[in-house]
Amino acid sequence: MKGRFKFGCPVISIAIKTQNLEVILDTGFNGHLMLPKRLLTNLNLKKEGTLEFITANGQKVTAVVYKASIELFGDQREIHIVETESDFPLAGMALFHDCRILIERHRDLVEVAQTL
Repeated sequence: MKGRFKFGCPVISIAIKTQNLEVILDTGFNGHLMLPKRLLTNLNLKKEGTLEFITANGQKVTAVVYKASIELFGDQREIHIVETESDFPLAGMALFHDCRILIERHRDLVEVAQTL
């Protein structure tokens, strides 16, 4: 999977249902995906419950969690998506736990490869 830098952030593309979404590759986020509420409204996903977490700035937040199926490296995966009020969709490290990630800003290079 190849990506690029956008506004100084490593960005990759993830397909959920029929929508292709650009998400920031966030090495500090340990979940699967975090999507803005406005995007989740259009996806019509099943709500799983809520999650309490601490943001990077130390704020305690409670968010709605959804379940979705995505295709990643040719396989279907069931993942959890955390709803956010932010405008930035994030892909976290739980999504790529079995992957090699290469990020080289000076070369505008973002690559994610499955390591099996």
